[in-house]
Amino acid sequence: MKAHTVFAVALLASAPALGFEYPISFATVDCDGNPGMVSVDVSRIYKVQSLGCENGTALGQVVIRNDAGGYDVATVSAEEAESLQQEIRDYTRARREALQKGGTVIIGN
Repeated sequence: MKAHTVFAVALLASAPALGFEYPISFATVDCDGNPGMVSVDVSRIYKVQSLGCENGTALGQVVIRNDAGGYDVATVSAEEAESLQQEIRDYTRARREALQKGGTVIIGN
């Protein structure tokens, strides 16, 4: 299999550092068409890129940071990759707007 970077790289701000998590779920599929499902915190998604299978199927590849400091990879349909990227963009935009607006008061003990 040969990977081709077509989709934009999504580097996200570290939401867990602020104690906030945003889980995202998406359908996976391998080159043989076997389906699956993944749920992960959006801040763990390192990038989304394209993947070409040996059988000619065009898929997306989601690179996810794991707890061991390495990376795990999930494969998704090209359509799911586009949808996932849009959800990441929407999350990033909403988070940026919330940070810019400020006005939030956090009261701790």
